[in-house]
Amino acid sequence: MNRKILSLSLAFVLVGSVGAYAFAFQGDGNEDAVTPKAYAEVKADSKPLDKNPEPILKGNADKLAVHSQSFKATKSGVLDDKYLEEHNAEVKLTEYMTYEQFVKLTGDDAVSTEIAKDRVVLAVQVYYPNGLEHPRFGLIQNCLATGMYDAETGEYLGGSFQTMK
Repeated sequence: MNRKILSLSLAFVLVGSVGAYAFAFQGDGNEDAVTPKAYAEVKADSKPLDKNPEPILKGNADKLAVHSQSFKATKSGVLDDKYLEEHNAEVKLTEYMTYEQFVKLTGDDAVSTEIAKDRVVLAVQVYYPNGLEHPRFGLIQNCLATGMYDAETGEYLGGSFQTMK
């Protein structure tokens, strides 16, 4: 299921990029003019790939024990008890942990370079024994929904849905 979501996202980005490129380089009727050096073509391998970029969300694990009460992502802030009760859902996990621990928990192989390994996140897992109606993928039977929220900002960082057997 994660690979489907990743593939759909990649396809959407690719189509959007091609569209943006086509829009940006529409002809202005002066295609015969000489192209200035400022608009020289850049080749894909003309710049080295940064294999270890600086994370956007910096590490803050030092705040885990001391400032956890000041985090914006909280259990009551991300879970709707009424919705969970109506859908017979069972909260399996709500825990602050580092991003590195979250990746180990989920076994995800798509690690983000934008999040530092020692960034504190709120991990949430909810089991829907009767299934979860996903707006894009329909009914996911016996669904374990796993979400990740940045503890400091409260921003939803991503998640996954998987069918439990």
